[in-house]
Amino acid sequence: MKLIPAISGKLGTTEYWIATMKASEVVNSLQIPKEMPDWGNESIEERYQREINYKRVKEQIAPYLAQDEDRFFSALIVDIINGDEVTFDPLGRLVRLPALFEKLGNCFGILTLQGNETLVPLDGQHRLCALKFALLGRDQEGKTIDSFTHNPQIADDDITLILVRHDRRRARKIFNKVNRYAKAVSKADNLIISEDDYIAIVSRDIGNNLFHGLVNSVSNTIPDKSNDVTTLSTLYEATLEYLAESVIYPRKVNTEMLPSPEDQHLLRLEAEKLWKAVLRNIDVFSDALGDREESGKAKRVELRSSYILMKPIVQHALVGAIKLLMLDGMSLDDAVAKASRLDWRFDCEDWERVAVLPGDKIITGAQSRRLLSRIIAYRLGLHFDSKELEILETQYKRLFDNQSRGLPPLLH
Repeated sequence: MKLIPAISGKLGTTEYWIATMKASEVVNSLQIPKEMPDWGNESIEERYQREINYKRVKEQIAPYLAQDEDRFFSALIVDIINGDEVTFDPLGRLVRLPALFEKLGNCFGILTLQGNETLVPLDGQHRLCALKFALLGRDQEGKTIDSFTHNPQIADDDITLILVRHDRRRARKIFNKVNRYAKAVSKADNLIISEDDYIAIVSRDIGNNLFHGLVNSVSNTIPDKSNDVTTLSTLYEATLEYLAESVIYPRKVNTEMLPSPEDQHLLRLEAEKLWKAVLRNIDVFSDALGDREESGKAKRVELRSSYILMKPIVQHALVGAIKLLMLDGMSLDDAVAKASRLDWRFDCEDWERVAVLPGDKIITGAQSRRLLSRIIAYRLGLHFDSKELEILETQYKRLFDNQSRGLPPLLH
């Protein structure tokens, strides 16, 4: 028998109880559906739970729980199977309360489990699995996890549970509705609020400090009459591309959790170096940021109508080209200095079909951006072997329906 302090409630026809258990007790008391003895014998109709993604648990959720002292997640919704004898005794029934507290006494009380119940998460099985991995340091097969150090202190964490008595029809509906109507945080909102993705943190700071807040944080594009110079999404994606697997940081950047303090210092330093060099040495940007007040808006609108570098996707492509040049041995300052000498005007024929379509329409799409990066890098002196150059020329000619047209001129 187990006595649990709880709060009772009712939503529609569903009675439920809210309680907390220590993480160690949760790990020992709750069962992941797939690990239940009869799981493999249930029909598709009976298996209202989805398959668990152990890779996501091991690589994302469990490391967060094990390593982040500010760890937190929402309540697990728990189905009480064989729960017919579960009882809830309101506090007002157990002790005499003053009239002022009678209503509270009907909500707070003791939930009694007889010991033969099976507790299964209707919502939260990935979090339950992650608790086990983070606490014990072993995966679903009992193998030691080497990618992070398990954290025994998690055992004393308080985990919130919303418990409901089992009814298969109701259980299916709860699982379906909770997951169907849950709305994922948008990418834009994630960049604004994330405290685990260090590149997002750095990009926000660069937007505020170096671009002086002239950053669109809700869209990937900038309207023609906007006062903004770039977008937060562009700052993020371009900075991440520049840093990851680069001369500066020769490995992937983990965007799921904060890197070590040493890596944080390095990533921030190099990201700021990049954008300071670009903003300081390329006239389009220095002109755009010359007057940061509302009075400078007309200038920024004029620049956007004249120069492709005022378009976010071209800014990203430029950063990609700078990275390629640095991987080829060129310094950041030399790469930016060379880029500053290119003719970035819309009417420069070198950008025809590469960055600009007739009517001064900027070409979008990741594949087009990557090709633009390679062509910019080529023009600034990136060394291509014969095979790479042949591929680049072929890709370029395709833009002109394979007409006999050579690559844009190298910068001299």
